[in-house]
Amino acid sequence: MSKDRNRNAWISKGLVFGALVMLFVATMASVGVVAAEMGDIVASFGAPPGVNDDLAWDGKYLWCVGNDKIYKIDTNGNAIASFDSAGIEALTYDGKYLWGAGEDGIYKIDTNGNLIATFQFPDNYYVPVTASILGLTYDGEYLWCYRHLIVYGSPSESKLLKLDVSDRDVSIISEIDECTPCYGLAWDGKYLWGSGGGSDRKIYKFDTNCNPIASFHSPGTYAILGLTCDGKYLWCLSYDAYIYKVGIGKAAPSERDSSE
Repeated sequence: MSKDRNRNAWISKGLVFGALVMLFVATMASVGVVAAEMGDIVASFGAPPGVNDDLAWDGKYLWCVGNDKIYKIDTNGNAIASFDSAGIEALTYDGKYLWGAGEDGIYKIDTNGNLIATFQFPDNYYVPVTASILGLTYDGEYLWCYRHLIVYGSPSESKLLKLDVSDRDVSIISEIDECTPCYGLAWDGKYLWGSGGGSDRKIYKFDTNCNPIASFHSPGTYAILGLTCDGKYLWCLSYDAYIYKVGIGKAAPSERDSSE
């Protein structure tokens, strides 16, 4: 009988211990301590209707752009504020200001929608050019963007640009032709992230020379057009105006595309 009692006691202790471990893991996950694996969808919700161009993170709220408007939303998708943003296709945040980019250049905007400055790309084309910006992010010192150019009478050009924006103009520090990811850009404190286009439904982690580090399949069923990083998770904006919060594995340093 004593052996049975001892065995039952150990079983009871084991069950209690197991229950406590499960409770601990659930609690840590609820406060974000247990990191999701790369590509795991942690949360998802709808963006404002038609808003599917790009995302930015300010340390507390998300900002999204599309349909000539910029929205400030919480992490459940509820709109906090909005203002007009004609011509802006891509968006990022530098800790104080929003930066938007479009065919005509780069815009510095405060969080109330007031235009602070406009900068033109230093192009030397003397023929008609159609340009589009497919991603924009800030690394703490420089802006990065994907720029797609259709130049009359010439092959189209797609480039990853590193930009230095001063008080008066913008200069191109470096440019990489045909960098594999071509939509959305995010900075995690060390690496860039971008999403593939067309049938390439992957999200890539890559260095500043466009060398791939890792990749995973994009969330959802539509192309991911906008990206931002909060330091622990990647936020992905899809073509159908849906936002996914996705794990990136081991927590990255706090993104410079956000307030410290």
